[in-house]
Amino acid sequence: MIARAKIAFMQRPVRARAVGARALLLLALVPSVLGGPVRLTVPFTVDRTITASGMAIELEADELGGRPVSQLKEASPHPSAAVLQILVGHLAANQPEAAAALLRQGAFQSPEDGLNYARNFAKAFQEGWSSLVVRRRYNPGQESWFSWEVPQGARTVSRIFRFAEQDGKWLWADELQPSPLRSVQTLVSAAEQLVVENQPGARAVEGMTFKHAVTIPGMQARWLFNGFSASWDAFGNGPVPDHPVTKAYATAAKALYGGDFESFAGAYLPFSAQRMRDSLAQMDDAQKASFAESNRQLGRKVTFVLEASPIFLVFYETDGRGMQYDTLFAAGGDLSKLRFANFFVETFIDEIMKDRGFFQDPVIRPLAGRIEDPPQTATLPLPRTPPASPGGVTLSSSATSPQKVSDAGPGGMVANRSFKSWIPWLLLGLLSAVLLLRYFRPKS
Repeated sequence: MIARAKIAFMQRPVRARAVGARALLLLALVPSVLGGPVRLTVPFTVDRTITASGMAIELEADELGGRPVSQLKEASPHPSAAVLQILVGHLAANQPEAAAALLRQGAFQSPEDGLNYARNFAKAFQEGWSSLVVRRRYNPGQESWFSWEVPQGARTVSRIFRFAEQDGKWLWADELQPSPLRSVQTLVSAAEQLVVENQPGARAVEGMTFKHAVTIPGMQARWLFNGFSASWDAFGNGPVPDHPVTKAYATAAKALYGGDFESFAGAYLPFSAQRMRDSLAQMDDAQKASFAESNRQLGRKVTFVLEASPIFLVFYETDGRGMQYDTLFAAGGDLSKLRFANFFVETFIDEIMKDRGFFQDPVIRPLAGRIEDPPQTATLPLPRTPPASPGGVTLSSSATSPQKVSDAGPGGMVANRSFKSWIPWLLLGLLSAVLLLRYFRPKS
């Protein structure tokens, strides 16, 4: 009897270790599928280089931990996950017709355009489809987006697949026609690529604090950024706001309307500066003088400076031409090195920033010319159903200052996650308690 009791006592730690191993496995698996807000840098093109900025986009996402697509359904119960598995299978098998059959109707102008898109997509990553892993499922609102990675030669490529529900079915929702969602899809993909490549500043926004948080119209996502308002004509004689960006802007404006075109071109980064000089070389003196005078007469009333170091956007109004902006870049974040960028260079981010209904009116105009409150730190969790302001533009929840950020925890971290995101932890705690009671209760 004593011997049997001794053996049982010695076996119990072995069983306990097995239970502990299973609990640790659950601990390892459950966080990988937890949902919550994710911040990504907003990538800007500086002349021809995609660069991480100090502006962020924040979206709800489920972390999937780089799972092979074959394991996706176990990790993500969303119905779009099954469609992604089928789509990748068709692309890996080089079956563009089958892949194109999954496209949402209306995403392309003709079935042939959709087939060509699927064909080109299959070819572009043919060597990597079998190694595809899925990092996240984004929940931007009505759609479901998956970020995925494949090896391509010596590098890893990150992209986004969009899925949307149509007639009760989830379908592949990529498109070629310009749209705000397509531009944001490209933005998120570019931001993920910067993280994959470990580019400087790619993760900096994760720990930053922001003064402004504005819900993106039609999406469950927000822009997070800093900046200050102004009411200053860069071509006028008024005092220049005391900030390195506005001072650099004023110096370039003075050179332009003063006819010092070499100094004006020298205010740009080398690639843009050369383009500027090439354009000026095609003008005679009278044309240059007319160019400077027409700019002066239109005026350039600066209304808001978006600070996203090393990127700075100067938003301004001109007579009859609405809101526009110029891009400045400070190498290494050094404001003494500010230079203009992007002379006749436009990319996906410009499609967003120049969209009046999607960005300028809901994001910049409410801030333009306002006297700012003291900076607020941190961000709110994403609202499940953002409140609508007059005109249908959704903003953050503060009634007195729509862009003010408040109710956040220390250091800018989200303080009040939704109850839904804690459910897996509660279930895990209950399961652990049951296991402990089962294996460690006294035996009669």
